Amino acid sequence: MQGCLEEDFAALRKLRDASGALKEYFGDCEDPREWKDGDGDKVVRVADGRVTKLILKSCTSLTALPDAIGELKALTKLDLIWCKSLAALPDAIGGL
Repeated sequence: MQGCLEEDFAALRKLRDASGALKEYFGDCEDPREWKDGDGDKVVRVADGRVTKLILKSCTSLTALPDAIGELKALTKLDLIWCKSLAALPDAIGGL
């Protein structure tokens, strides 16, 4: 299980690093369990050793979601509420 979680965390870092908007939103912390939104709420949820939930609410400068989102195979909830500039989702999202 630990290997799967580390793979998910690597995918989250890849996702963050692929987008200036997400880099700004998440910051430089390397531990995704510590990533928080502008309100101070944690944005990554883990269950059964996998990342199952990612909250990107109010990431207003995000225009497109990077392909790396498709690497989060256990993701069951992706919250994009109030991402007003989001205009595109990658084909990779279909693999979730």
